[in-house]
Amino acid sequence: MKSIEQAFLLVPILEILQFLLGAGVVAIRGGVIKVVAMILSPVYWAFRGVRDEAQGVPFNWHSMGDYNPDPIIPFVSIVGQIVFCLLLTGLILKYKEKKSAA
Repeated sequence: MKSIEQAFLLVPILEILQFLLGAGVVAIRGGVIKVVAMILSPVYWAFRGVRDEAQGVPFNWHSMGDYNPDPIIPFVSIVGQIVFCLLLTGLILKYKEKKSAA
């Protein structure tokens, strides 16, 4: 972003995308949307990490697509996304620093 104002305008858009890609409102059952959600949405994995298919769980939780009760998969996925984003941010900042020094 070139200014703080641009960043502030982008935040609500990113939040809405995370909300939708998390599959807590609309079921994501497959296709390109599921791949995008798995790669770009930590909310998708966080929701799967806390979800449970036991008796007494609200019915709409049962209809949110595939479920694997193993908590390691969501944990590793979120950590991987964090590491990737940190590395990408570092590379972008180094690029901007070199560009402004030249």
